[in-house]
Amino acid sequence: MAGRLLTELTAYATACAMDFILLFADDDTLYTRHGFTRVANPLSWVKINDHQVIGLARSVTPHELMARPVTTATWPPGEIDLLGHVF
Repeated sequence: MAGRLLTELTAYATACAMDFILLFADDDTLYTRHGFTRVANPLSWVKINDHQVIGLARSVTPHELMARPVTTATWPPGEIDLLGHVF
């Protein structure tokens, strides 16, 4: 079931002309089978606990971040900024 969801997500990302799909995962077993790889870009994000902002966070090598190309684009280096609106 999870594999089917990832397949549908990839089809949707393709239809929306996205270059990559990002996700966070501790266990990458399922995701590597579906084309995701770990990436090591620095990240910045809003830390939220119990629906309240508790600060800003920055990680140089977030081990949970994974990306899957949807097009032939090459994964870019540099910081990923997740600050702003809640997704």
